[in-house]
Amino acid sequence: MKRLSPLIASKIEAIRLANEAINLLLDTGKGKFLGGLTSRKYVSACKTSRATAFREISDLLDKKVLVKNPTKGRNVSYDLNWEVINPAS
Repeated sequence: MKRLSPLIASKIEAIRLANEAINLLLDTGKGKFLGGLTSRKYVSACKTSRATAFREISDLLDKKVLVKNPTKGRNVSYDLNWEVINPAS
């Protein structure tokens, strides 16, 4: 049986982590995830490193899946881009 290349395996893992974070926000509901999604919460929920959390959050921001919450300073948090997720509401 053939094994996946390390590159493909890492991409599959990245998709799994992103799905886990998105589902967490979806399950909680629009604006109800207390304090928004932070890299610290991403690390905790997805059981990954801070560097991976930062890369994944950046990727989801680039894809317009996440948006930055309007906070100032170092406490950056994110929420789903609900207009993209559910355009009818």
